[in-house]
Amino acid sequence: MSQSWSIEARDLIALEREARALGIRPGRPVSTALAGSHASRFKSRGADYLESRPYQPGDDVRQLDWRVTARTGKVHTKLFTEERERPVLMLVDLAPSMYFGSRRVLKAELAAEAAALLGWAAIHGGDRVGSVMALEPDHHEMAPAGGRRGVMALIQALVRSVPAGAESLQRPTGLGNALARLQRLARPGALTVIISDFYELDDDAQRRLRALRRHQDVRALWITDPLEDLPPPPGRYAVTDGQRKAWLDARSNSVREHYHAGWEAHVEQLKSCMDSAQIPLTRLSTDEPAARTLARAMGGKRRGVPSFKTATGY
Repeated sequence: MSQSWSIEARDLIALEREARALGIRPGRPVSTALAGSHASRFKSRGADYLESRPYQPGDDVRQLDWRVTARTGKVHTKLFTEERERPVLMLVDLAPSMYFGSRRVLKAELAAEAAALLGWAAIHGGDRVGSVMALEPDHHEMAPAGGRRGVMALIQALVRSVPAGAESLQRPTGLGNALARLQRLARPGALTVIISDFYELDDDAQRRLRALRRHQDVRALWITDPLEDLPPPPGRYAVTDGQRKAWLDARSNSVREHYHAGWEAHVEQLKSCMDSAQIPLTRLSTDEPAARTLARAMGGKRRGVPSFKTATGY
């Protein structure tokens, strides 16, 4: 059976303009005593002490070296070497449950939109972008790279991997394996974004999420479809994952109640996990373009730091 959907590189490339409108802008410039080509938008970057030199007008007073100042009688400023390109790493979940959609796109397509948007936003902010495509049995990794080369490599990985996931639709083994790959790829201080519907959030995945959170700045994008919140009105509905068709029988009240109870349990587990790990969670739905939801979550152009707070509620 031929696919009823497709993911095209040109569509993901076209998201560059929308990524510029997300409003990710440099915040207040960092101290001139810090090396680097641009100001930091995210906290928690690592820095190594290099030396101290006499204070110069414009230096950040927070970087004053009080010991040298006291010893010499002249105000000195600390100099640091610091990598100004922060790795932005994304895990894109392509488990079978991601190949479902009742509205505009499949969840896997929405995940690709979000990843491309964040990739463009990252490189326009001067950061590097890398990814892990969570496919079974193989996960595809892309080490962080900067500039258009980095985001084009991400787009190519999405164009290859999203259809590959639809073709195999193998039984998932959970997010744990993919998060283990991400742990090996991420370095302390990196911004890591998990893009998933989180149906495979088992105990191993939760443990690895908490481990990531101890060393990285972790954000979660929760991919959902409106049909998951509430079952449709009583009836039989044809559904497809892009390749195969099946029937959803929602005529029985007991089936509808069981459906909703399962969803509520999933939501509660996800909320509990993210709250305990202190990982901000943003919900994206297949009935709305990712750019629109992310613009709300990041606060638009008036706010410089993307917060990834929940934009649409649980």
